[in-house]
Amino acid sequence: MSNAGTVAFSFVDVANQTITGNAFIAILVPTGSAAPTLTGGTLIHSLSFTSGNLGTLLGQNLNGYNLSNFQSASAQASVFPSGYTVYEYSVGTGVTLGPKSAGITGLTFTAPQGSVIVGFVDPPGTTYQTPLSGSISVPEPGTLGLVALGLVGLFGVSMLRLRQQVGSA
Repeated sequence: MSNAGTVAFSFVDVANQTITGNAFIAILVPTGSAAPTLTGGTLIHSLSFTSGNLGTLLGQNLNGYNLSNFQSASAQASVFPSGYTVYEYSVGTGVTLGPKSAGITGLTFTAPQGSVIVGFVDPPGTTYQTPLSGSISVPEPGTLGLVALGLVGLFGVSMLRLRQQVGSA
C-alpha cells in the first residue's frame, strides 16, 4: 500500500440552491497505511472505523456510509481492508455553497491506494453529503483527474437527491 495518489479538487454545490454551514472532508485510509494529507483543511481527529456507519462514528447525520460500502470502494483498487482510519478535516465554517458556485477551491489530498474520500456540509437541522467516492489508486494520471472531477459533481448530485426527498415528503 505504498502507492499514493494526489488529487486537486474543489468542493462545489452544483445544485440550484444555496447551502450555508460547516464543511468537512473525511478521508478513510485502510488500517495500517500511511496517514493522508489534505491541503486546505484542518485535521479535527482520526478515528478507527471497523464496523457500523461512518455517520455514527463522526456524530453526523450521514446516510449510506456503512463499512461494507467503503470496503467495496477500496476493492476497486484491489485493496481489501478489514477497517479504516478515518481522518476528518474541517474545510470551512459558515461556508456558503451554491447555487452552482465555486464553493471551496484549492483543496489537495494525498492518500494511500485504497483510500476513500467523502465530503459533507452540516447546516443547522440537516446534513448534505457527497455520494461515496471511488477508491484512490494510481494506475495513470488521467484516473486521478477523473476522481477529482467526480468529487466536484458528486456533492451536487447528492443534494439534488436530498432535495427531491424533502420535496416529496
